[in-house]
Amino acid sequence: MQRRNFLATLGLAIAAPWSALAARPPRIGFLSGGDENGAESFVTAMRDGLQAEGYTEPGTMTLDRVYADYALDKVPTLVAELQRRGADLIVTHAAATPIVVQDKERLVPAIYEFSADPIEVGIATDLAHPLFNATGVTLMKAELNGKRLEFLHELAPSVRRVAVIGNPLHQGEANERADLSAKAKELRIQLDFFTTHRHGEPGRHCSSAIDHLEIDDGFQPDAADLLHVLHAGNAMHDGAEDDRRDDHLNRLDKHVAERL
Repeated sequence: MQRRNFLATLGLAIAAPWSALAARPPRIGFLSGGDENGAESFVTAMRDGLQAEGYTEPGTMTLDRVYADYALDKVPTLVAELQRRGADLIVTHAAATPIVVQDKERLVPAIYEFSADPIEVGIATDLAHPLFNATGVTLMKAELNGKRLEFLHELAPSVRRVAVIGNPLHQGEANERADLSAKAKELRIQLDFFTTHRHGEPGRHCSSAIDHLEIDDGFQPDAADLLHVLHAGNAMHDGAEDDRRDDHLNRLDKHVAERL
């Protein structure tokens, strides 16, 4: 399912509880840890889902948007501001998700979309039981890593060694690695894992993930038959993370190739 379909579905989920609400148009608080440009595709898709159920501005709903501009320490203040303005619920995404969901001062329901593991983050006991009066969707598909390795084996059975670059700061990376390792053992393929990390403390997200990533010492890509990128990206995701991920990974592949 495409990301836009996910977000449209999320919009429908938001709209459902208001089908019998007639006192006033519902007020949705949208909180992004990024900036307005980065969250544009998310907001557009959410509006599409709401519009499909007859919720449009200004007549049948109000969408109140606030942005932390990549300063995540501002998120609790923005939650309080949305509630002060009368939000009936708060929608959030990406890196702001765990902060919004676990905010003890939040009194209204929250709905989220992000790419990490909600169980590891601590906002769900399992995928069927979210916590803290919040619910949402995760785009993490850890089991696909093993499936990709299986497809590779079918297409190129001579490949016996694969290098994997992953971001250990992304919550859920361990699950992705475990699935990949299990499949590699089954296929008798040797995996070499290398981690990415942020250098310095950038004030905000840059247009290219490579600006904030370094490859740890010891990386020897020429010793492997294939380079596989496992959720490589900046630890600070923004709203356009999933739209730009392919571009980020292509840049990372190019960056590694230049070091060969």
